[in-house]
Amino acid sequence: MSQDGTNIQDTTPAPEWAMELLRRIAHLEAQNTPMPENSEDSIDVDVDGDGDNYIVDKPPPRDLQLYPELTNALPGISQDFFKSPITDSERRKFLECCPRNTGMVYDPPSLNEMGLSSEFKKEDSKLQDIQYRISGLTRPIDYFVH
Repeated sequence: MSQDGTNIQDTTPAPEWAMELLRRIAHLEAQNTPMPENSEDSIDVDVDGDGDNYIVDKPPPRDLQLYPELTNALPGISQDFFKSPITDSERRKFLECCPRNTGMVYDPPSLNEMGLSSEFKKEDSKLQDIQYRISGLTRPIDYFVH
């Protein structure tokens, strides 16, 4: 619109990128506008969100209060749980004193004997790494309980 209130039409065509932007905006606006109630092509929409398989309701987090019986049975449970109760040198001495289990005879087959591909060997080493890390995470529980 000009300053005197008359409409002035620009006869030069808009660039293609501007037209593409306008088409995209119109498409997005069409997606966001509600459909009329009496539309023949109605779509069933679940308002409360129970129909969407990718949205999962999680229960609220809960905290466990210690039972008095558990506190009496394991008095050290209220202290720093993940701190090792013995030092590294004491732990080494303890493990050296423990006899080996002679009743267990198990030799896992080597991966080379099985003829596995290099990709499988990589995946196997990843799984071994995961097992090692999990054992490190659960070790304080072993120290605490045993």
